[in-house]
Amino acid sequence: MRKFGAAFVLSLAIAAAVLFFLMRADTGIPDGAGVPAGDRDATAAQPAAAPAAAVPAAAETTADPFAESGVPSVPSLYGRVTDEDDRGIPGAEVAVIAASGGAGIELFARAGDGMQLLRDRILGKAAAESGWARVAEAVTDDSGAYAIPLASIPPGDYAALARHDDHAPLGLAWTRTEESSRLDFMLGPGDWIEGVVSDQRGRPMAGARVLALVSRPMRGPMGGGEELVDQTASGRDGFFRLTVPPGMYRVSASARGCLEASAHDVASGTRDLALVLPPSAGVLVTVTDASRKPLAGARVSLYLGETFPGRGGPGGRGFGGPGGRGFGGPGGEAFTRLMQSPHERGETGKDGTCRFVDVLQAVFTVFIERAGFVSESRRGRIEGASAAVEVAVELQAGVVLAGVVLDPKGAPVSGAFVAAGEFRPEDAERRQAFERMRRGRGQDGGNAAPAETPGAAPRPEPVALFDVSAAVETDKAGRFSFDTLRAGQYSISVQADRYAPFRADGVEAGQPRELRITLEKGGTLAGRVVARGSGQPVPGAVIEARASRFDMRRARTDDDGAFALSGFHPGPIESLQVRAQGFTAAVLENVAIAPGEETHEELIELTPSASISGTIRSRSGEPVRNARIVASPVREDEQGGRMRPGGFMRDAAQTAQGRSDAAGAFVLADAPTEKPLQIAISHPDYAAFRSESFTLSPGEQRGGLEYILSEGASLRVLVRDSAGVPVPQVNVSLRREADEGAEGGRGRQAFGPGGPGGRGGATRMTGTDGRTRFAGLEGGAYSALCAPETYQPFTARVMLVEEHEAGLDIVLLPENAIAGIVRDRDGVPIEGAELSAFGQAGGRGSNAMSDANGWFRLGSLGEGPYTVRARCEGFAEASLPEVKVNIEIAVVLARTGGLRGIVLLARTGERVTSFRVRLSSTGADGSQEDGGRGRFRGPGGGMFFPREFSSPDGSFEIDGVAPGTYYLEAAAEGLNGRQVIVTVVEGEVTEGIVVPLEDGLSVAGYVTGKRGPLAGAEVYVVAVPRDERRAGRTPEKTAGAVPARLEKAVTYSDETGVFTLRELPPGAYDVIVHHGDFLPETRRVEIRDDGVAKEIRTALEDGLSLSGTVRAGAAVPFAVVTVQDARGLTKTAAADENGRYEVRGLAPGTYSYSVRVNEGERPQGGRITIKRGANRFDIKLR
Repeated sequence: MRKFGAAFVLSLAIAAAVLFFLMRADTGIPDGAGVPAGDRDATAAQPAAAPAAAVPAAAETTADPFAESGVPSVPSLYGRVTDEDDRGIPGAEVAVIAASGGAGIELFARAGDGMQLLRDRILGKAAAESGWARVAEAVTDDSGAYAIPLASIPPGDYAALARHDDHAPLGLAWTRTEESSRLDFMLGPGDWIEGVVSDQRGRPMAGARVLALVSRPMRGPMGGGEELVDQTASGRDGFFRLTVPPGMYRVSASARGCLEASAHDVASGTRDLALVLPPSAGVLVTVTDASRKPLAGARVSLYLGETFPGRGGPGGRGFGGPGGRGFGGPGGEAFTRLMQSPHERGETGKDGTCRFVDVLQAVFTVFIERAGFVSESRRGRIEGASAAVEVAVELQAGVVLAGVVLDPKGAPVSGAFVAAGEFRPEDAERRQAFERMRRGRGQDGGNAAPAETPGAAPRPEPVALFDVSAAVETDKAGRFSFDTLRAGQYSISVQADRYAPFRADGVEAGQPRELRITLEKGGTLAGRVVARGSGQPVPGAVIEARASRFDMRRARTDDDGAFALSGFHPGPIESLQVRAQGFTAAVLENVAIAPGEETHEELIELTPSASISGTIRSRSGEPVRNARIVASPVREDEQGGRMRPGGFMRDAAQTAQGRSDAAGAFVLADAPTEKPLQIAISHPDYAAFRSESFTLSPGEQRGGLEYILSEGASLRVLVRDSAGVPVPQVNVSLRREADEGAEGGRGRQAFGPGGPGGRGGATRMTGTDGRTRFAGLEGGAYSALCAPETYQPFTARVMLVEEHEAGLDIVLLPENAIAGIVRDRDGVPIEGAELSAFGQAGGRGSNAMSDANGWFRLGSLGEGPYTVRARCEGFAEASLPEVKVNIEIAVVLARTGGLRGIVLLARTGERVTSFRVRLSSTGADGSQEDGGRGRFRGPGGGMFFPREFSSPDGSFEIDGVAPGTYYLEAAAEGLNGRQVIVTVVEGEVTEGIVVPLEDGLSVAGYVTGKRGPLAGAEVYVVAVPRDERRAGRTPEKTAGAVPARLEKAVTYSDETGVFTLRELPPGAYDVIVHHGDFLPETRRVEIRDDGVAKEIRTALEDGLSLSGTVRAGAAVPFAVVTVQDARGLTKTAAADENGRYEVRGLAPGTYSYSVRVNEGERPQGGRITIKRGANRFDIKLR
C-alpha cells in the first residue's frame, strides 16, 4: 500500500493544499466567533478585524423589525447594525464586497454551497469582480435595520462590511446562498485615518478606492495574506477618511488608469497620509484565429497578481512566464478560476481587441475564451506608463464533443453538470488503488462496508474540478456540447441530483457520433437526527455526505428530524457530517451502501455542545482585541497516536472559533464535547499561542479563562534594484525553517512554493516605496525569498527574536537566462515543447515553451548552474544537467516508441482477457529500477503507471514509451505475474511480445553470487506480522525469536539461479535466501489477490569465515560443525581428515555452535563471537 501512496498523493496534492489552507488559514475576511442569528451553515458568517463580535441570536430584541415576519418577503441578506449597548445605528453603510483573490473557498467545509460555488466559477456564473470591489450596498434605517436583495448579488464568496464614521467597522465573511441570510453587526468605538489621494502631478483624485488592511497571522504552509478593515472613496479634493480600531494598517488606494499605491505601518489616528498613484497604461489584448483574422466576441478575463500554476505533466499547457502559454499543465486554468475571481471581464470588438485600463498591479494574467475555439491564457507585466502592454493571442479551432443525458427510464435530465478533463490512463489505477485503500481502511477500523470483488473497477468518480478542461450544464432536452476542446481523449463525468455519478474514460473528442449517457438511480441514505439522551428530533440539522472527493450531497432535516440523500453507488461513504446549532458536530466514517440496497437507514444522535469564554491580554496586562481564537480537537498524531484517514475533516467540522472584543473578551459557542480540545490563539502583532488540552462536558459553560500573549518578532523589508531604486508590487515570501543549516544567497532558491516544511509562512507585497513588513512571528530561523520576473531570485536566512524587530535589505540583480532551440534527431525544430530550469537547491526555477522555430528562453534565473528538462507529446523527456546561464543550448528529443503483444495462460495457451501491464526500467547492470509500486521512471525520465486491459484476444498496446530496455510485467486475478524483458525503439512499435501466466500466486526470482548465477540456495518465506505491515517496518537483521517458516513454502535455486515459490496466499512476507557459503539475504514482498508480486533479484555477498580444528586430544576427522545465528539460520561444514573445518558466509555477531561426531550422539557446543577480520577457533571436545 505504501508503494502506490506517492502516486495517489500526486493526484491529491493540490486538493490537500487547498484543504489545509481553508481549515488553518483565514478567508479573505477573518473568521468570527459564532454565527450571527441564522443558519450557521448557510451564512458561515465570521467576524472580521474589528473590536466587537457579531450579535448572537439571543441578543435580538422585540424592536427587531424582522422579528414578526421572520425574514423579508424577497430572499435577502438582512439584519441590524447596533452599538455596544444594542442601540440601532441609523445611516450605517452595509456593503457586500467581492473577496480578494482566493479568499474563502470553503470547498471541504461547506460541501453543498461550496461545491455549487466552485461549479459556478467554472461555468462563469460566479461573481466577476475581486479585489474588494463593491457588489451591492444598503443604508440602515432609524432602527439600524437593512436588507439587500440576493437578486443583486451573483453567487460567490464575499465580505459584508458595516461602517459608520463614528464607529469602528465590522466585516463578516459571507457566502451567497439561495436562501435568505441574516447578519447582525455590533460596532464599537474607533479612530480615524485621514489623507489625500493624488496623481504624480499632485492633482487630487476623486473617486479613488481607499482600503485599510491588516496582515493575517502566519499559519501553515499557505499562511499570511490580508484582511479588510475598512473601505471608502476619496472626495473631489482627494480627501478620504477611514475608521479603524487602534492599531497599525496598510492603506491602499486605487483608481482607473492608475497602478495601486499603498503605505505600510500606518497608525490609527494618522491625519496627513499622502498616497500618490502612478499611471498605468493598461493592457491591450488582440485575439485572432489561426489565419490571423481578428476574432470578435471573445471573452477576456483579467486576473491581477500571482495565479496558480496548475499541475504539470505530459501534454501540459505551457509554463507561464511572459508570453508563455497556459499554466503549467492540466488543472492550472481551472484551479485559478476555482481560487480567484477575475478583476475585470471584457469582450473583443470587431477588430479583435479588448482594452483594460483598470490594471492596478504590475503582474497580470488574461484568459481568452470563445465558442468554437480552444481557450488560451497569457501572463505579462506592466513595466512603464508610456504605452499599453500588448498581448497577442492566436486561438486554434476546437473539436466538438456532444451528447445527451437520460434517466433510467430514458427521459432527459436537465441541469446536469457535465465536465470534461484530459484523460490520463494512470487515473484508473489510482482510483482502483484508492478503492483498495478505502476497503482496507474499513477493515482496520471495524468498518461495516460490504465486501467488494477484488480487482473490480473503481466506482465512477467525477472529474476533479481542478482538472476540468470544460464544463457545461445540460439543457431541457438533456443535451450538452463542448466545442472548445483540443483533439484527444477525455474523461467525461456527469453529476445530477437524485442520480449516481457517471464517468467514462478515454472518450475521443471530435467523434461524429453523439454520446448517449444513461444515469443510474443509485442507493438512498435516509434516517433521523435526534438529541442524545432525550431522543427528541433535531430539525434544521445539515447533513453533508461525501461519497468521494468531488461527489458531495447535502440535505436538511425536517421538523421530525428526518432526512434523505439519494444517488449513491454501493460502497463506503467517505464521511457523513451532521451539524446543528446547539450541538457538537458529528462525523460518521463507517456508513456504507450495500450492493442492491435501495435505502440505507441511519439513526444519528447529536450531543449538546458547550461554550467557552474568557479574556486575552498581553504581558503588560492590556486587553488584546481582534485576536482569533480557535477551539479544535487535539489531533491524534499530536497525542502520539496514528492519524486516521478522515481525521482532519472530522476535526475541521468539530471546531469553534471567534474573535476577542475591545476588552479582550471572547465567547466560543457550540464547542465540541467529550474529547480533548486545545485553544489556539493568533494575532498579527503577537506570537501564536496554544493551550494545554482539556475536555468539556455536554452543555458545560466554561468561563473565566485568561490567556497571555507575548509580542512576536517582526521583520521590515526593503526591496531595491541594483541602481538603488525601490521595486514596488513584488512578493516577498517568508518561511519558517524546519532545521538549522539552510543557507541564503543570490540566484538560488532555498525552498519551493510550499516552504521547506517549516511551521509557518506568509507572503507580503511591497508598496510603492518598495517596503513591506511581517509581524507576529515566532522566534527562530526563517528563509526569505523574493523572485520577481526579470530579476534574479534572491534568498536570505534571517534570525528573528520575539519582541524585537529585524530588518532585511533585498537588492535584486538583473535576470540571467538560458536560451536555445529544441529539435528532434533529424534536426527539425519542435514547437510546443515545455522546458523548465531547476536550480541546485530546488524551488520554482523558470519555465517556457518553444515557438514555431523551436526557440525558447528561460528567464528570471540566478547564478546557476541549472538542470534543464524538456518534454513534448510524442517525444521522450530529456534532461541536461549543469547548464550554465547566459548561453545558448541545443536540446534534442527522441521520439517515443510503443509495445504490442498478448497475454496467455502458459499451461493451455488460452488468451487472458482481463489483465494489468506495468513497466519498470532496467539499470546498467540489468537490475530493476522501480520507483515504487504502480510507477517507474523510464530512460526519458517520464513516469509510467500500470494500465488495465480488457481484450477478448488478450492483446495489449502501449505507446508513448521512451526508447530503452524495460521489464514488462503482466498480471491477472488468480494468476502469477510474469516479467519479460522488452526493448523500445525510437519511433517504432515493438511487436510479438508474449507473456505467459501460470495458475496460482507465487514469488519468483534468481540468486547470484560473486561469479554469476548461484545454484542450491535455500529460499523460504516467513509471514510478516500485521503490526509490522502497518508500521512499514523493515525486517530485523537480528531478531531475538526464530521466525516461523510458512509450511511448504520452501524451494532451492536451480543451476541458473532461478527459483519459484508457488501457491502462496495473498499477504506480506519476508523472503529469506540462504546459502552455506554466503551471507543470507532478506527481502520483503507483498502478494496481492490480483497476482502481482515483484520479482526478486538477490546478489549474495561473501561475508566472513570461521575456521579451526576439531580436537579431542587428537584431531577429530569428519566432525560436523553447525553455526546458528539469532534468527535460527544455520551454516554447516564438515571437518576434513585432519579435523580442519571452515564455515563461510557469516556476519559479525554472536552465534551458537554445535559439533556432532557420530549420528545419534548428543552434540557438544557453546557460543562464539564473530568479528571483522580472521576468525580462528579450535574446538575441543570433552
